[in-house]
Amino acid sequence: MRPTKEELIERGIEHLDKIHALDDSNRIRILNIISLEVSISEKEILQKLKIRQSTLSHHLNVLMKAKMLDSVKVGHSIYYSLRIDSLIAVDKMLANMDFNFTNGYRRLKNGPTQEDIYEMADEELERRKK
Repeated sequence: MRPTKEELIERGIEHLDKIHALDDSNRIRILNIISLEVSISEKEILQKLKIRQSTLSHHLNVLMKAKMLDSVKVGHSIYYSLRIDSLIAVDKMLANMDFNFTNGYRRLKNGPTQEDIYEMADEELERRKK
């Protein structure tokens, strides 16, 4: 059964969130640090990265929006852990990319083109503004 337009839009937005989350060296470093622990506090991540707290909070929010992290508040601390299911989905998404440079665009195998996803995402964003 073919996915509905709404399902494709939601999937496209999730893919874009994940791609955006991976498009920064600090976020990659954060994922790497968290991957070495079962869970780790924001304070411990901050000590390892040597960046401003506001910068870390921004990057953690991007990773949370992309559903790549789980968080648990314990007392005054927030502990983060990786969402393995999300990382597996990223791996599958990247494995499913067909880089077609002769036509000048990227296309998902057996799915909508990148342009389709962007168009659907734009439509969805416009719909949410209303």
